[in-house]
Amino acid sequence: MQTVKKAIIPIGGIGSRFLPATKAMAKEMFPLVDRPILLEILKECADSGIEEVFIVLSPNKRNVKKFFKRDLALEKRLEKDGKLGYLESYFDILKRIKSIKFGVQKVARGSGDAVLVAEKWVNGE
Repeated sequence: MQTVKKAIIPIGGIGSRFLPATKAMAKEMFPLVDRPILLEILKECADSGIEEVFIVLSPNKRNVKKFFKRDLALEKRLEKDGKLGYLESYFDILKRIKSIKFGVQKVARGSGDAVLVAEKWVNGE
């Protein structure tokens, strides 16, 4: 039996059930205690042995990518203030996921269509 090493996370929806909060923040970035829900999903992936993740976004959620970019100024400030540990779980989870790719679902046609955005990336696996 082949081990599953890839996951597709479709997060293109507008979060209508969470309006008006989703006017300001993507539902995947809502906090679950001390971390965004999306980071908790990635932790579950890493804990399950997933090494590669493909996140399917809608065109208006491209700012979610910013969450995954290093912010050296922030890290430097936190280190200076002795608070770099606040990012420890973030770094740990992202270190265990070897690759995070993004795709855009241009028109909302449901989760099945969102998964098709990653079809080439899955490459038959």
